[in-house]
Amino acid sequence: MSERGQPMQHERQWHDVVVECQERVQRIRAILTSGGTLTPEIRADLEAVILAMRNWILGRAKRFPELDEDAVSEIQLKTIQRLDRDLRSPGFGSMERQFGAYTSTTVNRIIFEFLRNMREQRVLSASESLDAQVGEEGLVRHELIEDITPERLAEAYREEQLHTRLQQAIAQLPPHDREVINLRLQGIPGVEIAQRLNLTPVNITRIYNRVVVRLHQILIVEEH
Repeated sequence: MSERGQPMQHERQWHDVVVECQERVQRIRAILTSGGTLTPEIRADLEAVILAMRNWILGRAKRFPELDEDAVSEIQLKTIQRLDRDLRSPGFGSMERQFGAYTSTTVNRIIFEFLRNMREQRVLSASESLDAQVGEEGLVRHELIEDITPERLAEAYREEQLHTRLQQAIAQLPPHDREVINLRLQGIPGVEIAQRLNLTPVNITRIYNRVVVRLHQILIVEEH
């Protein structure tokens, strides 16, 4: 097959996945927005949607060499959290018809936010402390920071609610899975977690991916 034909085949394959996921999302949202009961079939739909987004993340992350395995795992978790919120939101009905656009927009936003935070952290580490004087007027750096807006406060409140629900879901995991996810959320690299638990990094990655799916299932069930 020609080089030109390979991307076209890949695009057709992704298109098929998108069409299938749109049908799955319709069924999932019909349950979540009406207070219905999650059946095994709907759970299977949910796992398939998560897998599709995870695979898209893995492909997209290859374009950013600064994203190591731990960074990609964190991006996956943030994406699942965002998916959990959006599946319940009446304002995201378009994902039933444009799942491909939803996936690319959501994942790209999370990746770019992650990269921006990485850059800001490097700049902050190399800069003066907040109490250092800046400029001729001698203002301290924290006096130059922009005030928090109501929109930021509202977003922080929503994130805090999601964090609380996530911690409650983690508490329901088996001890071994709970230990892995808690260590990862503390920012400990997968390689170090593997050493601590006497496992291989590959096993840690598999456990982490399985736990992410399980957490999303728990979060869904808690709403019903």
